[in-house]
Amino acid sequence: MYLSERGHTLVYWSPPSEVPVLTVENYVKWYGLYLVHPDGRVEWLAFPEWGPDGRSGFVDHVPNPVACQQLAAKRGWVWDENSLDMIWGRWRREVEGVPEYDPDTGKLTE
Repeated sequence: MYLSERGHTLVYWSPPSEVPVLTVENYVKWYGLYLVHPDGRVEWLAFPEWGPDGRSGFVDHVPNPVACQQLAAKRGWVWDENSLDMIWGRWRREVEGVPEYDPDTGKLTE
């Protein structure tokens, strides 16, 4: 298990990989990204400043998933799959405004 400097667990929990792995905190707000190095060291990274086509690299506490994937590819890092799924989900829901499922009514919210 890896921890952020704030003491929160990171989503990535596997043994260190041969290449650095990008992940996020297992927390409701993200203040940056985390890189787990092959030696097990954890490094905090700022969100990418700019995304593709000049779009912001993050909105509020949600990093732009395309910008994050481009950052990883450019630097030879890999994304933890669960972390990337969480980023995409939050981006779609919180930034793009995709309706959410309401379990009480069984309908999508507007």
